[in-house]
Amino acid sequence: GCDSLRRVIIPDSVTTIGECAFDGCSKDLIINCYENSEAHRYAYENDIDFELIKVKPATPTNFRMLLNYPTTVKLGWEKVAEAEGYVIERKIGDTWTIVATITKNSTVEYSVKGLPAGTDHEFRISAYKTENGEKVYSEYATTDAITRTLKASGKMTANTPTTVTLGWEVAEGADGYIIEEHIGGGVWVRVAKVSSGTKSSYKITGLASGSTHKYRIKSYKFHGTVAYFGAYSDTITAVTKPAQVKATVQAVATRSIRLSWDRVTGADGYIIEKYVGNGVWERVAKISNEK
Repeated sequence: GCDSLRRVIIPDSVTTIGECAFDGCSKDLIINCYENSEAHRYAYENDIDFELIKVKPATPTNFRMLLNYPTTVKLGWEKVAEAEGYVIERKIGDTWTIVATITKNSTVEYSVKGLPAGTDHEFRISAYKTENGEKVYSEYATTDAITRTLKASGKMTANTPTTVTLGWEVAEGADGYIIEEHIGGGVWVRVAKVSSGTKSSYKITGLASGSTHKYRIKSYKFHGTVAYFGAYSDTITAVTKPAQVKATVQAVATRSIRLSWDRVTGADGYIIEKYVGNGVWERVAKISNEK
């Protein structure tokens, strides 16, 4: 007898059940079965209580980040044929929060907006369908995503005859910065990679005195081994200082002195000062480079 049997699970692979298979079993017997299966038919026709086993839809595959921006990430996945839709969640701290419920199974992309720039995120997705008036969810697929860093800002903060120092605001979430120089004809070349997201200046050396240079800066953030870049800064114009003037006294008269010097490359003009004592210098002439 089976008077102590309270529950039995019958897979849908079972195609035949003897008419007296459960004679003598407890009236509290419950058959767990799949809808429209042989076990479902048997329980219904023999007035045996049954509970339908909910069939989960397949888990979405290839869940990934497709695109990213400073405040948005676009996610994508493969269509689940039997699903009615999908639920996307984002992990905030230790809690998963729903960010979207998608009601068409043909929709396989979604953009999550309003995220902070330069930040890491974890998302998960499940497919769902309705069985017997209840939603049934698949297992989760998860993926990591990042937002890009914001547009860099920069300026020249110091210069010498052979160096310029560039400074910028630290970009939130950045892993480092790229500095490029314009060499003409629309061509930019990399002159430095700064491998620290918290560093905010860089000195470029070996430049000619009195020369003008154009630079741009962009920050980057890694997602695994892939670097994602923020937008370039506006072009930064930087100049080196002119070289030191080498002057000599060329002639002396009763009321005048004639000075001469070698022309300084890149100079726009010259200032002549006279020492008047007590550490004070007084300008006596401003000369344009044409003279």
